[in-house]
Amino acid sequence: MSDSGVPWPFWPKSPYLTSWQLVRLGMPGMPKRAQHINRKALREGWALVDSPFRKGGRLYATWGMPEPFRSALEARMEAPSAAPATAPEMPQKASQNITENITKPATSPPVVASIPVEKINMAHSAPRQRRHPGCVITRDDQLKRYVLALLVAKPHVAASHVQRAITTDLKREVNLRTIQRFLRRWKGENKTLFAHVSNPDRAKGSYQPAFGTQTENVKALNQLWELDSTPADVMLVGENGKATRHHLVGALDIYSRRGRLLVCPTSTAEAIALTLRDGILAWGVPRAIRHDNGADYRSKWIERACRDLGIEQIICPPHTPEAKGSVERFLGTFAHDLVELLPGYVGHDVAEREAIRARQTFAKRLMTKGEVVELKMTAEAFQTFCDDWCRQYEMRPHKGLDKAKEKTPFARAQAWTGDVWRLEDSLALDFLLAPAPGDGSRKVTKKGIVIDGRSYIAIELGAMVGQTVQVRRHPHAHGQIAVFDVHMERRICIAENAQEMEDERRAEIAVQAAASWRKSMSSGAAEHKKAGRSLGLDDVGLRIAADGRAAAEKVAAFPKRSLKHRTKAIEAALAAEPAPVEIRYGKGGRPLNGHASLWVQWALDTFEERDEIDRTTLGEMLLSSGLRALMAMTEIPAKALPYVEAAREQKERAAS
Repeated sequence: MSDSGVPWPFWPKSPYLTSWQLVRLGMPGMPKRAQHINRKALREGWALVDSPFRKGGRLYATWGMPEPFRSALEARMEAPSAAPATAPEMPQKASQNITENITKPATSPPVVASIPVEKINMAHSAPRQRRHPGCVITRDDQLKRYVLALLVAKPHVAASHVQRAITTDLKREVNLRTIQRFLRRWKGENKTLFAHVSNPDRAKGSYQPAFGTQTENVKALNQLWELDSTPADVMLVGENGKATRHHLVGALDIYSRRGRLLVCPTSTAEAIALTLRDGILAWGVPRAIRHDNGADYRSKWIERACRDLGIEQIICPPHTPEAKGSVERFLGTFAHDLVELLPGYVGHDVAEREAIRARQTFAKRLMTKGEVVELKMTAEAFQTFCDDWCRQYEMRPHKGLDKAKEKTPFARAQAWTGDVWRLEDSLALDFLLAPAPGDGSRKVTKKGIVIDGRSYIAIELGAMVGQTVQVRRHPHAHGQIAVFDVHMERRICIAENAQEMEDERRAEIAVQAAASWRKSMSSGAAEHKKAGRSLGLDDVGLRIAADGRAAAEKVAAFPKRSLKHRTKAIEAALAAEPAPVEIRYGKGGRPLNGHASLWVQWALDTFEERDEIDRTTLGEMLLSSGLRALMAMTEIPAKALPYVEAAREQKERAAS
């Protein structure tokens, strides 16, 4: 009996007791706090049931406790007087819940009634029901629809703004805490939907199902390559000495997971063609390439090169980076590897870039006045770093090869015993990947083949006036183009720039071309006339009428013509030989043939005497870093720099 006269509710007559009751029994060895008893019971596996009176509460079975505590409880049950004399008073509500049906005798000790087992089972199986399920927003369809529509339209709207919007539009007052609880509960129950409306790209990467893999059908080496471009996270020294952010063009062989990287100022069709050339010379010709829907990848240059090489193009739908996830992962692995330790690293995103800028700003305050910070990494040095990293990448175990016997890209490629398509001569590849005007087709006119205002002539073109041909700029000889038939199955000739020829040679070619045209026309006409006489074309009208009558009487179906798919581009390119090695000179010492460096050096030496066309051509040719390296030119001469910048701007506008 407590001091207040309320019966002691913790007399151990019930088979189930709470942790709070066990604390107040004060048994030896029993923890003194309820949370410690809960931890001990969980650790030792005491028998328990859910409390029917308090949600989340536990009742511990007296018969399921360890031996010392069970013996102490039995002793208490045999000696009721051992109950504490000064037990704390229970609140009236808790006393009524736990000691229902308890009577208060006049002289005998209080007896605590046991909790009925049926009530415990009912509480364990049936969840607790609220008197008013849901909040005011959940119960009101109009209010719920308004709040959810506002949340989807403005995913990051604050609860206070939702409250003001409800007051303004619906003329209703809703408690701010109610709105906060509803928004928090709805976002927790609809994580995928909320992520989709707030950040679709992140939701696609986190929640879009990816049960299979797009590479499981790749069973052969070079069966499929994936290509992609990305800005490099490193500032490099540009051609003008200023810090510029270059781009990376990556190629990945899906079967072996070998990769290659090319550093370029911007991702253009030329850079992609150079990446293909590098990969083809190292690995062989791929059967197909997969890339995104960018203008540089869908350019006529790349389409023409793939058609000539017999490579299938697979273009991913717009805004689907997961369609080429392997090369995306390859570029991501490179960006998060040793690149972060390079000089000039600028970070992967805006937040990291701002943090790096903040550190640099603080570092500038520690520098000596007048000290200059210089970038030390050039594009050439970064390209060397990329090549070394790709070689190391091929030697590391790859997660995509877990199911294969070979765990590294290098071992996977070396274990391949099937066929690999390769080119016999790199010159053929250079021809097929060389730049060409538009889609590469040009019509032969009376003045020859006109490209960018310049006429290219050859004796063989005299008999082809009016016909359409395919042209490619000669990769190793300035002022020359290779001419092929329209189907890229036969090489016709090597044509030269007429403006850069000597007058005597140009006149000689003109005379021979005209004679070739007359001979072609006369021989062709004579042959056709002879064929006409042998075929008896004088009475062709009568035969046509007779044939019409026969066709009206019966209809005959003829089988359709079928062609076997083949490409002659490689054979035609192998036959394209450069001009004779002997160098000829025109007016003013102008080189008419030979390597492009001869013409560049001549144009620089006589720069003041050159017209605008020659200076513009010089600027376009000096854009090539390979040509400058061949000429050991460390920097662009100041007199030609304006034309180089103009050529670069024109090239960037054309690429965009």
